[in-house]
Amino acid sequence: MNEIVHNLKIMFVDDEQTLMEDLKEFFQDYRIDFFSDPQKALSELDYNYFDIIIADYKMPKVTGLDLLLSAREKNAYGYGVLFTAYADKYLLEKVINEGLVNHYIEKPVSLFELKKFLDKIISERSNNKEQEKYLKLLDIENQELKHRLFEQNPKIIGLDRGLKKIFEDVLKISKLTVNVLITGETGTGKEVVARLIHFSGKRKEKPFIKINCSAIPQNLLESELFGFEKGAFTGAVNSKPGKIELAHQGTLFLDEIGEMDINIQAKLLNVIQEKKLSRLGSIKTIGVDFQLICATNRNLEKAVKKGDFRQDLYYRINNYPLHLLPLRERKEDIEDLAVFNVNKFCGEINRPPKIISDDALKVVLKYDWPGNVRELENAIMRAIIVSGSNTALTGSDFKFLNLSGTESDENELIDRLTELVISKKIDMESLKESLIKTILKKFDGKILDAVKATGIAKHHFYKYR
Repeated sequence: MNEIVHNLKIMFVDDEQTLMEDLKEFFQDYRIDFFSDPQKALSELDYNYFDIIIADYKMPKVTGLDLLLSAREKNAYGYGVLFTAYADKYLLEKVINEGLVNHYIEKPVSLFELKKFLDKIISERSNNKEQEKYLKLLDIENQELKHRLFEQNPKIIGLDRGLKKIFEDVLKISKLTVNVLITGETGTGKEVVARLIHFSGKRKEKPFIKINCSAIPQNLLESELFGFEKGAFTGAVNSKPGKIELAHQGTLFLDEIGEMDINIQAKLLNVIQEKKLSRLGSIKTIGVDFQLICATNRNLEKAVKKGDFRQDLYYRINNYPLHLLPLRERKEDIEDLAVFNVNKFCGEINRPPKIISDDALKVVLKYDWPGNVRELENAIMRAIIVSGSNTALTGSDFKFLNLSGTESDENELIDRLTELVISKKIDMESLKESLIKTILKKFDGKILDAVKATGIAKHHFYKYR
């Protein structure tokens, strides 16, 4: 007989001695504790938890129901099954509906049918146990993040200035279940805002499940999202719930959704519409209820026009759009972010507290931060290391930022150009044309790349290309 590999504790209880001997012989390869004395089984529940208890309904002094009632009071079992030769259907339905019993088996017992049934329950309980363990870890992670968001830093930097509009929007949707699409450049804090929405809403005590659609190969993304049954594909040795299933009653955060394969998009759309899914390799449907938050740094409207993103899915995930400004467009937040990160990283790497000098702050404010908040964090960490034992960060600690030039360099360049224009050695139109062509050359003639890097309207590049 092939043993089912598992880490579950199983209890069999029946006062019929002959049946117990048969069960012990038949299930000798299984990890099962057998009890022919229900009193001893009852005592065992004082010290041990059993994932599965299978007990006879009618036994002297202690019945199977008595045993399960005691186990429930002690929180000592997960799944209860009754053997019964006295099929009181009304009573059995009642205890099943009350959650005391999960299943019943009528005697006489077919050992082969019992094995088939037990293997199925072991598989389901093993999956549930792994799922509960995963959700517990997620809960710990979410509680830590909640603490960081609201207790260590009760005011997320910029919520009263550069991110004020975002904060107002979060408050508007906090009591609603709407699909939110967060857009913005890489490093602008899209995940932070997604978590803020979750922890501000009515699902805050439920799981926050995140999956990065660009970090997982597309051939694996489908099974990560929807889960799979044992044997669904090569390597599927056990069944596994997907991220959507784990997000039931909580929040599902799909980061970089713009990278999702068009075929997976179709399946996701169906789940959003029908509120149910099927794991890979299964025809059974599972009901799901979750808030969907998506994030992307791509222009999904353009992706829709190109056929890379489904239009119907775009409208489904975009019930409420939020756009995060790049750091260069909310420079009023940079000083506070810099100070916060200096304090944070000095503590994390056991350095004495440091301040940011005026010349360092001038450099930080001058830089455009193409990598946004994430780049600022990395720069602060690096500057703290470069500064050594100094008590203040100076402008020289940020030399690695490769600023295009100092303010005096810029003034000198403007003065020189002014002289050339006044002396009529160059006219403004020729200057503009030369500048645009030179920039375009730097980007190998790729207009969209040049627009993204410079912020110059694309019609200028089309005019002079």
